Amino acid sequence: MSTNSRAIQRFFLIVLMSFCSGLLNGQSIYPDNDSTYKKYDERFLSNGMKHIVDSLSKTRDGWVFYTFDGFQDFGDEKLEYLLWKENDNKSHLVKQSTVHEKVKRNDFTFSNVVLFDFLKEHARTINDEIIFPFIFKTNINGHDAYFELGFSHMQNFILQVQFNGTEFLKEYPIYGIYDTYVGETNLNYTVNSSLKMVQLIKILEDIIKIGRK
Repeated sequence: MSTNSRAIQRFFLIVLMSFCSGLLNGQSIYPDNDSTYKKYDERFLSNGMKHIVDSLSKTRDGWVFYTFDGFQDFGDEKLEYLLWKENDNKSHLVKQSTVHEKVKRNDFTFSNVVLFDFLKEHARTINDEIIFPFIFKTNINGHDAYFELGFSHMQNFILQVQFNGTEFLKEYPIYGIYDTYVGETNLNYTVNSSLKMVQLIKILEDIIKIGRK
């Protein structure tokens, strides 16, 4: 084997050992920088949602917007969810569905403020958190190799929050919060599932089931 070949093998072994070391220490194996973070803007809100948000900014302490962005076939339903706190005991949910530019809006008021209680305690922490990508391990010619799950058309979740002076937008591939997908295991699942952001998404998903009935 040539000297260059040995050097290349040694380089890849070092990279793989670094990955494994991060996993064994319970840390993410993805770089600790968040290029996906963006400050709040309106680009993911439909005109109808923007109108509601404009009104809320004058009358409420905050709101939460949740949707998905990515590849959609023509005619697919686009769903948007907007939530705010009505009072100490009640919250309000707006579900907006758009299909072929036809918009349908449904409003729900429900006795549950757990979302906003959670944000009151953890909003600043969530502001600083990042979700690491879906990394899986495979074997190539007898050697372990690590890859990030990716598709030509990725679907991202969009989470925007304005609450008690904290304001942020989070945009990440949805696959990062899955434990398994297409037969692969997410090595970053344990790290991601411990995040307050992921816990917030689970609370949101439970709430918006109201709007799916």
